[in-house]
Amino acid sequence: HSSNLLYALQTALRRTVWPDKFRQIAGVSRTLRARLTERGFHILAPEPHASPAVFTIVLPPHVQSRTIGARLRSEGYLLSHQSGYLLKRNWIQICLMGEWERDNLLALPDVLAGLCACSPGASGPARPPTAPA
Repeated sequence: HSSNLLYALQTALRRTVWPDKFRQIAGVSRTLRARLTERGFHILAPEPHASPAVFTIVLPPHVQSRTIGARLRSEGYLLSHQSGYLLKRNWIQICLMGEWERDNLLALPDVLAGLCACSPGASGPARPPTAPA
């Protein structure tokens, strides 16, 4: 193993106050989930079973995950969307493990909703299926 890489890892691990980081992720996660849901996006894992640091969003059929991922990148958001399993299912993922700014992250649902509304055949974000009455 490269000693330079090991020292870089050690430095990265030491500069983070992990309990604070986990609290920060949990707090922003609740707000982000609520904003995505309010805008009609379907998040794959229900909150009680989800990691607060990962959101898998099921995109509507008229929106291509590859296209939305590229457009989000041009807006300054780097989301997971290029993996084979994500492309096959037309999903994108927001992951909070790296560095992010709260205000930019909380603006993401509006940016994503605008991009989905601008896609050909757009009728708005994906809606979760409703149970029959």
